[in-house]
Amino acid sequence: MMQETTITPANDTRDLERALWLSKLTPASRNATIASLRTLTGVIGRDGRLSVNELEDILLNSSEEVRAELGDRAAQLLSDARRALRVWSDEPTRWFASNLRGRIPTLRDAQEAAGLTMTPDEAKRASSAMEALASAEQCATDDIAATEATISAIFKRLSPEEVGCTKKKTFENKRSLCLRAVRLVDCSRKKARKNDLANMSEAAKRALTAVEERLKEHETSALAIVRRFVLFADHFGADLENLDPDLPLSFYEAERSNFSNSHEEKLRRFVRVWNEAACVTGLVTELPPPRLPVLRQASVAWDDVPECIRVPLDRILEKAVSARLECAWEDLVSESMDDEYAEFGIFDDAGTDAEQEDAAIVIEPGTRKNWRDAAKRAWHAAEEDHRITSKPESLEDLFDVSVAKAMVVGARKARRARMEVRGEIWNAKEKGRYEHSLVETLCAIARHIGIDERRLSALEEFKVSIDPMVVATKLKKDGTKTRVYTSRRIGKRHKVKLARFSEESRLRRYFEAPGELWKMACKGLQKGRRPSKQHIALARNALFLRISQYTGPLRRTSLVGLRHEGDDPHLILPAGSGTGTLMIPAIETKTLSELHIQIDPETVKMIKYYIAHFLPEVRRLAGACGGNPHLFPGYPTKNDEASKYAPGMGHMCKEKANNTFRNQLWRHFRIDLNLHVMRHLAGKIILDQDPSAMELVRILLDHRRLETTQSYYAEVNAIIAQHRYLHLLEKSQRSVLAKVNFKLVEDPACRNTG
Repeated sequence: MMQETTITPANDTRDLERALWLSKLTPASRNATIASLRTLTGVIGRDGRLSVNELEDILLNSSEEVRAELGDRAAQLLSDARRALRVWSDEPTRWFASNLRGRIPTLRDAQEAAGLTMTPDEAKRASSAMEALASAEQCATDDIAATEATISAIFKRLSPEEVGCTKKKTFENKRSLCLRAVRLVDCSRKKARKNDLANMSEAAKRALTAVEERLKEHETSALAIVRRFVLFADHFGADLENLDPDLPLSFYEAERSNFSNSHEEKLRRFVRVWNEAACVTGLVTELPPPRLPVLRQASVAWDDVPECIRVPLDRILEKAVSARLECAWEDLVSESMDDEYAEFGIFDDAGTDAEQEDAAIVIEPGTRKNWRDAAKRAWHAAEEDHRITSKPESLEDLFDVSVAKAMVVGARKARRARMEVRGEIWNAKEKGRYEHSLVETLCAIARHIGIDERRLSALEEFKVSIDPMVVATKLKKDGTKTRVYTSRRIGKRHKVKLARFSEESRLRRYFEAPGELWKMACKGLQKGRRPSKQHIALARNALFLRISQYTGPLRRTSLVGLRHEGDDPHLILPAGSGTGTLMIPAIETKTLSELHIQIDPETVKMIKYYIAHFLPEVRRLAGACGGNPHLFPGYPTKNDEASKYAPGMGHMCKEKANNTFRNQLWRHFRIDLNLHVMRHLAGKIILDQDPSAMELVRILLDHRRLETTQSYYAEVNAIIAQHRYLHLLEKSQRSVLAKVNFKLVEDPACRNTG
């Protein structure tokens, strides 16, 4: 019986081109060599290709006939072909060029390349780094594409602890080792140059032309994506008529790592045009649609809501004021009938019902936005839900249990879609805070406009039924039912972020962050340069951290609204060195209690330096007036109905400050932290050292009641209690075992029997 033999296809010039892409040649030399190689094979080869052995024979026996066919540039073409063969003579490069034919390399390939080209020690460390990377992604090295864009995108979302590092420097070393190994097998490029497009295969050029013809003149972004994709596929030697399904997915990942979120729509347009060309011409394979991020819910503008609902609510909110905003007293209480009292600001709040109706309601700026959001969500859900046959035609029609149920279904449907995109398991029994807050806001509006008591009672009953704080229903002895509420108040996301700081390495980076950010911010000033926006953001975030760690964990609103001068400044700084004072009046705090805190000398020094060197430029960039009293002036906003400041006199909004803070801490220190969780972290640090200091945490965080503090740190207390128990258990064991001695005594009766 004859043994079957497997015939391995001979290496051709396509493999040789792939070897050139994997080589260390400069881009100019590589492009020229590839162009010469394709010209030579186009003249002499079959279908534009030659085997490597045939090319070697031509170069060894370059007859006059061959030179005549190549024309005037024969010497240059043959010289470039010899350069290509010199690259081919490198065994690792040749091996990978042959084995990566028509597919994207994986981290396993990068590990093999590192073993063949790096020193033994570097190869071992690079392989270990790639194993750690795959472990962090919960997969094997064969499952991750070894392209520079893919690996960079993964490292952007990882923290040092996830790859087994305790220091940021070690994390960066692992990242650089992984990228060095990946570049050995990655023959794709980030940018599509004209020379690269000219050197593509004829099949790739035909496919590019077919797709280009279907794009409009202004769609330059989609055209650029088409060129990058064709070049991406061509570099890997992929057949566009029979594409590997993983190749376009890797390309999508590369695009996302190099561009912003707004690039997603352009990427989707590229896929649509490509698939149109695939259906008409048959020159290419259809591409799978990119998995786009799922929004929380459908986008609904306030102007989309009918006037019969929008206008009555706007009329209510027009009269609303905030207790914390500057407003006239008479807007909050009824007018006094006594002219002399009114002249000196004394008003009568015990007037008639008619007088009370004329008084403005007290609503915070954030509450106004929440009222509009809840109203438009309720209207949109009722319009989309087929179960609601009678659509809302007035504001009062929104306050119905059926409308509230439709709104909750829409919010939960969006959450389920997001979880499925991320590959998470949907739990229908898990209640959500967002939908509960929407129904709670509906109840607040309903109470204000005074709807029927039975309808309001039914709506509030439904609100309680979806409350995530309710964990069970209990039957009392008298037969009535009562609800059992959870002791936890901190949100799930914030709880996870807080728990990660149990690792000392992450906590160490948090303590180092203010000093490091301040050094980076002042680096340009020390060289005599004017601070840029980036340096200003670094200085601002350094102050946020320093104030939170050494002065007090202020709330976001108080932090961004700090005033250092004016009639009622928050910061009282000494003329020289020494301690300062932070005073925030009760009307500007959430709990309506005054804050009076000392500022340590080092923080005072930082604030003074910021005021002298950064603040003038901040005011200029923000368009703020010279008399703006705020430490962090903000950009002027249009149509900001909640603003209590004149143009140029406002401060930075807390949302923007929070986003910049979170992004910079992750970029520079790999710490997942925002301004709100930073407050909780202050309490956790205290309780880690002294679990009995709950009252101290209450005072520090400015909570009204001790129960509020205990509810926020329920899980933290449980973990701390466990650690204390284990410590006391070990102490008791050592004490007992040190006193009791066990000695085995042999029984004579047993010895005689034996």
